[in-house]
Amino acid sequence: MAWPPRHRSRSFSRRERNLALVRIVVALVAVLIGLVLLLLSRNDPSNGSTLRKAAMDATAPAWGLLRAPLAALDDAGNYVSDYFLAIDRNRRLEADLRAYRVRDQQRLAMARENRQLKQLLAVVEPARRWRRVFPIAAGSSGSYVRSAVISGGRTAGVRAGQPVRAARGLVGRVVEVGHHSARVLLLTDSASRVPVRVVRTGRPAIVAGVNDAELELRYVAPADGELKVGDRLVTSGDGGIFPPDVPVAVVTRVLRDIQYARPLAHPEGLGYVIVEQPYLPPPVVAPPADPDAVRTP
Repeated sequence: MAWPPRHRSRSFSRRERNLALVRIVVALVAVLIGLVLLLLSRNDPSNGSTLRKAAMDATAPAWGLLRAPLAALDDAGNYVSDYFLAIDRNRRLEADLRAYRVRDQQRLAMARENRQLKQLLAVVEPARRWRRVFPIAAGSSGSYVRSAVISGGRTAGVRAGQPVRAARGLVGRVVEVGHHSARVLLLTDSASRVPVRVVRTGRPAIVAGVNDAELELRYVAPADGELKVGDRLVTSGDGGIFPPDVPVAVVTRVLRDIQYARPLAHPEGLGYVIVEQPYLPPPVVAPPADPDAVRTP
């Protein structure tokens, strides 16, 4: 059996009618005010601007009061999200810190062992000596030659074959020396060859210039790990000219048959470079014996 419909009270229906009437009146008043402002702005723009400014001044506090709770809710949401993100970020940083501490302990242990082995074997390492710091006077990056000119020559002790480096890494080597200037063959020149090794795997290689912004890796020795983009290359010290462990380049592309690297130091914008003595002096070759010379007892 269905219940009979309930009849609303007269007071409730009267209240609804009054609220609807108030809404209609407010809407009509807002429309009329808008029309009046539009007519005034068309007839007299200065008065319209004054009225608009007055309306903005009158409604600004109200908008500020309305926006205050919304801004507070927005700030609270951002604070909560930042709090949880900060926790995750802090956990990741703590994990990285623990891993770095383990690696640092391993590095210190290997350095200590290496130092002890060198002492037991009486290993004598050549001393590295740098000549002077010179500014770069000019540079050329043509299709056939890539070189730079430094403001230091024979009078300052610069000699051909000396390595040139900057704060970021190796720049090249001196090839021609004048009285007050010298020409430096850059790493990107096609005649440049530098023996290097990969820091991550230790494999030796040769970086060769190709008159381009990048270097080519040649004669890469096999190793356990494959060459990867981002691997750092440093000088190996082979050949006796460039000292070991000087930053050279970073691998940028690894193709099937060839790899490319970007040099860390560019002559553009360097300003000053360091000219060092060769890592090992060139070997002294004794002159051949004269077969016609008579040996005396």
